[in-house]
Amino acid sequence: MVQSAEEAKKEIRAKRQLDQEDEGREQRIEVRRQQRLKQEALKRAKRRKRMVKMAAAWVGVIFVLFLVATWFSGDLVAWLHKFG
Repeated sequence: MVQSAEEAKKEIRAKRQLDQEDEGREQRIEVRRQQRLKQEALKRAKRRKRMVKMAAAWVGVIFVLFLVATWFSGDLVAWLHKFG
């Protein structure tokens, strides 16, 4: 079948529109991917910050317990000898 010039132009316009929609879709996918990666990076940074704070708190607690045990070591030894 022979296409008329008008049908050929319509086909070309339709193809061009589909290509533009495809490019727009690819751009939206890439933008969403970048946003998702950014959000994941922020979550990882927030989690890492929270872990550092918790580690510092535990180190502080252990240090204080060590100081208390050292300060009252005489009393602790006397208390243990009382049971032994």
